[in-house]
Formats: sequence, structure tokens, C-alpha cells
Amino acid sequence: MSGVDDGAVISTRRFSKESTMKSMKIDTPQGTMLLLPSHMVLLPAATPDGVVAEVEKEYSRGAAPDSAENRHLPEDWEHVPFSPFKVERIGICTSTRCALRCRYCLECSAENQGTELDNKTILTYVNDGFEKWIVRNMLVGDAKPLQIYFTGGGEPVYDFQSFQELVSAIKDKSRQCSVPTELRITTNAVYGRGCMEFICDHFSSIMISYDGLPEIQNKNRPSPHFPETSSVVESNIAYALSRNVSVTIRTTILPQDVVRLKEMADFLYGKFGSNFAWSIFPVKEEGRAKGAGFDTRQEYSNVDFCDAYIEVCDYVKGRYGNVNVTSPILAPKKVDLYCGSLAAISDITWLRADARIATCLEMGAEETIVGHVVGSEVEYKTTVRDHLTRIALERRQLCRECPAFPFCGGGCPAEHRTNTINGVKGLSWSCRQKIKFWQYVIGTAVSGRACFGWRTQPSRCQRFGKYNVVELREEDSHDHAR
Repeated sequence: MSGVDDGAVISTRRFSKESTMKSMKIDTPQGTMLLLPSHMVLLPAATPDGVVAEVEKEYSRGAAPDSAENRHLPEDWEHVPFSPFKVERIGICTSTRCALRCRYCLECSAENQGTELDNKTILTYVNDGFEKWIVRNMLVGDAKPLQIYFTGGGEPVYDFQSFQELVSAIKDKSRQCSVPTELRITTNAVYGRGCMEFICDHFSSIMISYDGLPEIQNKNRPSPHFPETSSVVESNIAYALSRNVSVTIRTTILPQDVVRLKEMADFLYGKFGSNFAWSIFPVKEEGRAKGAGFDTRQEYSNVDFCDAYIEVCDYVKGRYGNVNVTSPILAPKKVDLYCGSLAAISDITWLRADARIATCLEMGAEETIVGHVVGSEVEYKTTVRDHLTRIALERRQLCRECPAFPFCGGGCPAEHRTNTINGVKGLSWSCRQKIKFWQYVIGTAVSGRACFGWRTQPSRCQRFGKYNVVELREEDSHDHAR
């Protein structure tokens, strides 16, 4: 467990009079440390100002700072340039229809309601992606395979016959155009074996939603077509794993079930072995099913997911080996900008079920629409109004004194749209969890143990050795020492 008070006050100080960078004061079990964000250098807080200035000068020599505040963002978020030729990944929301009635769903569409794209519209969008991939490959060479994601909305496999025809047409076009593709899908897997066999034949990566334990799955993810959804999903997971397809089990977790993470781990690894990735996804604090009035903000305000997550990672590694357990809100990677969907830099677009093209599916009424499919043409805007950029600019200022900022780059703009509980402004729940997580990671690394892929090593400059200056290094994110 972390043993860190996530309510601790975080303070900052300038490195030198000439410096525009700030150190960050972080409490660790080994004492208070100062973090130089752009170079991941840790110094004891009692380090003399002159030594701090020397460290800054030494580590700034010969390298441009890589912190988020030096990453260019358009200042005018209402007129952000957009180019579809930067796009390396395309996503498709084929439908908002689904056979499930999940408690926390964004859509909650009833049977035969919602919106569904026709295959002609989808293929127009995909073919445009192929054309732009070819142009990009001619200009820069060595382009990566075009990644094509199928997701919700609803369930991509809801109309299986149409889904089969679509996937086969995409594969045929890919071969005709000599464009390498990778197909990936997020699915509820509540369907017969024939559907899963087809997916395993054509997709390289499958994310299957399963909420950890049969009783929780059946409660959270019911269907009018199956008395229990757990058994059919478990059968499809087992089959996909037998086909050696890359499988991720995504467990969406409600506040009251956080205490059952170890129980979930024993069930999943006991039933399926260890050859899958497990992604633990707390229901977002703004409430995913807004239309249904489902709101978890107040419940989550009293839940310590960080400690539970660290504990289950330790438990799983000790019992099942070095398996892949992750959580989107506690990613152990350093990023300059969390969001890759900012219009000016976005390398992904999503075709929505209403034929509009967006950069992000989580922004609700403030989503950024960069184009749409009209007949047999795809029309893109060259300038867009981008609320993602607006929020990222705000967080660049508001978050810069936070100890998690050098790692999360200000976090997910979609999550920051709502950061109040009962009308009281403050840090969002996920922000508090991130702060606690990084305090734990840094503190553990400083103690000499690898933690979520991070280690410390003595400063490369021997003259700083007597001041206990250390460098924080990112290695393998799955190398989490207990």
C-alpha cells in the first residue's frame, strides 16, 4: 500500500532567478524530494539553491526541454488547423444498437432503436483512409499499417451479416490497394461461436468487456436475450485465447466493487490462464449513462482506487507472475500531452453512427467534428473549434504545479469537463488518484526498488553524488516490484 496522504499540499519553487521552470515538492517515504520535470531529476528538498541551479544547468545542456509546457498548442482553440493526412488510425462506430442493457452505458439504446451506419458510408470513409495512407507513404515512406478500430456506440457485431460483409470488403480493398491494415475491435462478446470465429479469423486484437465476476457481469451487463451474459462471454473469451489472438479483458468497475479486485483476479486468471491483458476501468466520475441519470461522482469520492489497484497488481504478480494488468486512469507512462486527439496533432478520427467524423467519442456536446461522409465523398474541415485544445490549454496552466503533471501532461481533457462534486469545485477524483499513484511510484523508486517500470540511478555527474541527486528512469512498464 502507498501510505501517502493524497490530501497533502504540494508546493513549488523556482530553480533559479533566470529559470522559467519550477521544481515540484513531492513527499516520499524517504523524505521530501524536489522533481525537475523536464529531465526527471530528483533532489532532496534541503539541497542548497546553488546546487539546484547547477543541476538545472547541467541537465539542460545540449538538449531541448521536453515538458508539456514547451509542446506547441494553438492558442486560439476556436480556429485550430486540422489535416487528415496526419491520421494513422481510423475508428468506426457502426451502430448505437446493442443486445445488452448495461447499467453505465453512454447510449442505453433499446432494442431496434438508435442509429446504424450503412456499409456504403463506412466503406467510403475507409477507402478515403486508404487513399490518404498511400499519399502519406509516398511523402514520408515506411508508413505504419493502417489501424482500423471497431467500437461502440452500441455493439459492432449487432448485425452480424452486415458486419461480415463490411469486414470482407475492407480486407479485399486493403489487398487491392496494397495498404497493410490491422483490424481491432471492442466487443461485448454476447453472441454465438460463429461470430467469435469470424472475428478471430480477421482481427489481430480483441478487447472484450467482462466485469470481473459472473454475478457482477450479470448484474451490470444484462440482456433480454440471455438469462445470464457471463457464461456466453466466458466461452468466447476462452475460444479467442485458444486462437492465439491478442485479447484484452476490460473490466468496468463500480465504486462498491473496487474491494473485490483480488477476487476478480483469482477468477479471471484461474479460469483463463495468464495469456491476456486485464484492463481495469473505473466508471468515469461524470457518469457514463448521463441519459439514465447514472452518476458515480459522490460514491467514488470516498473510494481509494489507487491503493486497491496497487494492491491487486502486487497480488497478481506474486501469485500469477509478470502478467499485464493496467488501468487507463493510472497509466505508468510519461507523456507530454495526454490527449492524442487534439485537432492540431490528432492521428486518429472516428466515424460516428450519424456519419459525422470526430476526433474523440467522449466529449458529448463539445465533441470536435472534423468532417462528415456525404454520399460517396468524405469532406474534411481545415479549421475546427476544438474544446479538447481549450481544456488542454487550461490544464497546462492549472496543473503545472501538480506532482503528476510531468507524467500525465495535464490528463484527459474529456475527464476535466466535469470536475465538481455536488457543485463544489476542486481536483477531480481521478486527479487525486493520479497524484497518489505517482507519489507512490517515485517514493518506491527512490527507495531503490523498481516500481511500475520506473527506477532511480545516481546522477551522471559525480560531483552531485554527495547531495544524493538521482535520475528517475522509465523502463519496462510491467516491471513492478512489490
